Amino acid sequence: MKSTQLFIALFWIFTAFNVFAQQEIGTMRNYIAKGDAESLSEFFNESVEISIPGSSDIYAQAQAKMIIKNFFSNNQPYGFEIVHQGEKNNTLFVIGTLRTNKGEFRMHLLIKIENNNYIIHQLRIEN
Repeated sequence: MKSTQLFIALFWIFTAFNVFAQQEIGTMRNYIAKGDAESLSEFFNESVEISIPGSSDIYAQAQAKMIIKNFFSNNQPYGFEIVHQGEKNNTLFVIGTLRTNKGEFRMHLLIKIENNNYIIHQLRIEN
């Protein structure tokens, strides 16, 4: 009986965690789809590895926001579709297709869960 109760409790904890993770990923997805670098940058770590066509480095949060804002200005997003995602040891990865007025890009996000906060440590945009 106790093992059944433990299983049920663990199931609900895992389910609640998964639902919360999906909400946070969904929020990020919406910001990307709208080209909202300001709101997306709220998820950035203090330093973020950014790789976009023509530029790749580790940037401070404010500088990373400006780089993404500039990219979105030059490539106005109108959609972002997640094609794959996974999780291991409090680290999430998301791979998606960013649709812009200048074509499609492959986008990768590396997100770490720190104190129940979802923090983007790496953002890569490729042709």
